[in-house]
Amino acid sequence: MTYVHVNHDCALCKVGFTPVDIEETMGQRISRLMEAKRIKQSELARRLKVSRMTVSQWVSDTSEPRPANLLALADTLGTDAHYLVFGASRVPGGDGTPSEGGAVRRRRAI
Repeated sequence: MTYVHVNHDCALCKVGFTPVDIEETMGQRISRLMEAKRIKQSELARRLKVSRMTVSQWVSDTSEPRPANLLALADTLGTDAHYLVFGASRVPGGDGTPSEGGAVRRRRAI
């Protein structure tokens, strides 16, 4: 949940911040998960066998991973491809947290 400042100009409302559910981009989700796992762009690129520039473009939302790279990316970041693409609000039962290893389970089920 993200809080943004809202000026209510109301004597009854002394709270200046209101919760707003702001949808993250895929690049922001990738970046946040990389940070949580303490993985640098160069390390992620090495693990996925892509260039560091490719990872940079994913993080900056100037391009999106191809399907095979998306699955490998999700596995590397400990989440599933659906979460990376759509975010928690679009994940069934979206509680705001990515599922662990979902991409692996999905591939095995196919």
